[in-house]
This record gives sequence, structure tokens and C-alpha cells, in this order.
Amino acid sequence: MGGDDVSRVYSDKKVAYVERLEGYLANLPRVLLINADNVGSQQMHIVRAELRKDGQKAEILMGKNTMMKFVIRRAANNKPVYVVCSFDRSCVHVL
Repeated sequence: MGGDDVSRVYSDKKVAYVERLEGYLANLPRVLLINADNVGSQQMHIVRAELRKDGQKAEILMGKNTMMKFVIRRAANNKPVYVVCSFDRSCVHVL
């Protein structure tokens, strides 16, 4: 504003989140993205426990839709590999 060319400053927490998600998308062989609206804490507790069962290795990273979409779009521009369709039949290029 006011003619000054000042770049936006993001919090360390947001920068760390973006780096973590970008790392997952770039380095992991499979990434599953789901919508978890209106999911109770007990149900998430059960999901996390099942993912840890029998020594399975899985990561759960939850975040705001806008942050996730930003990172996914940026990563898909670099190397789109798969096309994923959601239940509402909207498709997006994802790694």
C-alpha cells in the first residue's frame, strides 16, 4: 500500500506448514487428501490409533483449506502426475 514495494511477511508457523506439506508431496510415494469437516475428536482418535496399529507408518497433517490448496496448486504446477476427482466430480491435478 502507498507505493512501497514491501513483500508480505508470513508467520513461522505457516512457513513450516507449507514446507512440511511440500515435503510430503515431493517425497512420499502416495498421499491421500481428505476433507474432515464435522469429524469429532473421538473419531479422529480412532483413526490415528488404527494408523499406528501393527507398526504402520502414516502421517496426518491437518490444515486450513486455503493453505492446503495453495501448496497443492503450486506443487501440481511443478509436476502433475495424477488427476484426483472428489465426490462432487470436480477434478484437480495432484501429485
